[in-house]
Amino acid sequence: MADVTTTSTTSQRIGCLLRELRKQRHITGQNLALLAGISQSKVSKIEHGYSSKVDVEQIENLLDILKPSKIIRQQIAMLLFQSASGSGVQYTYPFMDMPYTLDELQKMTKVFRCYIVCGISAVLQTAEYRAAYLKRLGLSEQEAQQELGRNIERQDALWDVSKTFHLVMPEAALYTMPADCRVQIAQLDRLERIVGSKNVHIGIIPMQAGVSVFETGSFTLYDEEVLYVFMGDHVVRITEAEVLVKYLSAFDEMIQMACFNADAVELIRKAERYFSE
Repeated sequence: MADVTTTSTTSQRIGCLLRELRKQRHITGQNLALLAGISQSKVSKIEHGYSSKVDVEQIENLLDILKPSKIIRQQIAMLLFQSASGSGVQYTYPFMDMPYTLDELQKMTKVFRCYIVCGISAVLQTAEYRAAYLKRLGLSEQEAQQELGRNIERQDALWDVSKTFHLVMPEAALYTMPADCRVQIAQLDRLERIVGSKNVHIGIIPMQAGVSVFETGSFTLYDEEVLYVFMGDHVVRITEAEVLVKYLSAFDEMIQMACFNADAVELIRKAERYFSE
């Protein structure tokens, strides 16, 4: 994909993709306007990139009607991401439409802070655990294989000592089982082997520690600049400084509640014993 440097260029590229998609679906501009509940002139402005501001909600509405392939959705999602960068806006993405955007962000990030409510963080998952998790999300076999390949590439970052990972989860996450006991035990074994790595800090909040006052869903902080909050099958991107500060503070609180190193290993082994019985 070519570099996008201005919002107007981004608008034009999004509009071009939408226009081609509409033609492929044999839908007229007038009919699309009726289906979307907007004027035909508005559809024309969007398709030709005349609007100086990208209206994310309207773009999402048009995409829901036109039903693009995942590749096209990912291209448009990347463009929307670029148009929103630095503006502090919040934008909700369908989670599985965003892997390329997140991949690019991960390459640039030096410090990761991740809190996962249920299950193991994707960057720590075994291939079998990941495959079972993706199946639960309803992905096709082809989509799952593509995502598995991308996830393996993402995991290479764990061995890049210029990056630091802070990964926190509640103890209950160790018992989230997307597959059978064999897969779960293998996943826990991998987790145990990574604990204590120089640049990967795995914290587990024991059951008796309770929950944070700022209890929330799963989220990831990329450096101190971008936040992704995971909500079911969608993810919300946030860059507002005030919100970032609150999540950074919440993550620090969770760090204080969590067990690390030998104490974390003991909690993992406790879960391994449970699934081995």
